[in-house]
Amino acid sequence: MEKLTDYTCNPEYLSNWNTLMSQQDAFMKDVLTNEERPAKIKLNSFGEIEVGKLRDYPYVLQQAFDMKMRMIAYWKIVLKRLVDCMALHLLLSVGNLVNREFEIEIVNELMGPGGGITCSCRKATENKQEYTAA
Repeated sequence: MEKLTDYTCNPEYLSNWNTLMSQQDAFMKDVLTNEERPAKIKLNSFGEIEVGKLRDYPYVLQQAFDMKMRMIAYWKIVLKRLVDCMALHLLLSVGNLVNREFEIEIVNELMGPGGGITCSCRKATENKQEYTAA
């Protein structure tokens, strides 16, 4: 679905985005109306942001904040997907190695030169001798 809509259905996305967006009012107030006009503002779970240049663009500040928080929330989902993809690729590679490469070697080892199954197991040899002797 994400390939078609460029959006995620993961509930963690909305949770993360809502947590980040809860700081928007304080951020807007610090950037636009704070009399001290600090050069950097600290946001929880994000860190420090340089806001000196942002004061020149108050008309897009809210949109920029929203877009950045969406990107941060979505990036966490993307990282999880990358890890999942790598794990699935590893499973596929190991499965292919066992099923394609090792299968031939295992079959050749178990099959005798005449096409019959060889058994070098001592217990099986003893059982065979007991049955033929009886």
